[in-house]
Amino acid sequence: MRRPDQLREFLRDEPATPERPEKAPIKPRARSPEFVRHWAEHQVTYCTYGDKRFHHPAVGGFTLHWETFAPTADPDLYLVVYTPPTGSASAERLAALAALR
Repeated sequence: MRRPDQLREFLRDEPATPERPEKAPIKPRARSPEFVRHWAEHQVTYCTYGDKRFHHPAVGGFTLHWETFAPTADPDLYLVVYTPPTGSASAERLAALAALR
């Protein structure tokens, strides 16, 4: 397993709750002993930034950088801000998409 952090993010995003019992812990049937070990450790991680690719039929593909911010008054809430790299083709495509409105 090359990215155990992806598994930790999955575990964070898919918690089991009484309202969502289908998210109950599952037992992995993996061919990788490393994956089974990471799964058993049940480490949860939070990623607060990254890049995300989008595709819109009118303008094509573009990439936006995202970052999350949690208000100190209520850390259970968070704001996600998406921005294109300045002067990039993604910025131009996002502007073109905004102009379609």
